[in-house]
Amino acid sequence: MQLRFLIFPGSLNMHFARLVPLFEQVVRKAVHGEFSIEDLYLLAQQDRIILRMVEQDAQVQFVFAFEFIAYLRFTAINILALAGRGLGV
Repeated sequence: MQLRFLIFPGSLNMHFARLVPLFEQVVRKAVHGEFSIEDLYLLAQQDRIILRMVEQDAQVQFVFAFEFIAYLRFTAINILALAGRGLGV
């Protein structure tokens, strides 16, 4: 398995279309208007969120979108979307 952060614009543009089918599951089943696939792309482009994917045999198996939130005493992580193949959800 290979793990990738899609941080740089080039890697985001190169891989985002491969993440869309899994993120669509989240938007369709769990998101109630909070954001869309396009919003995830724009937020990642603006470096406001981080996208991460796990590949196996050149096929995306797991994706998630998250952001770090800095509070005065600690930093937290807000997970916006999580999806994968074979999770039974």
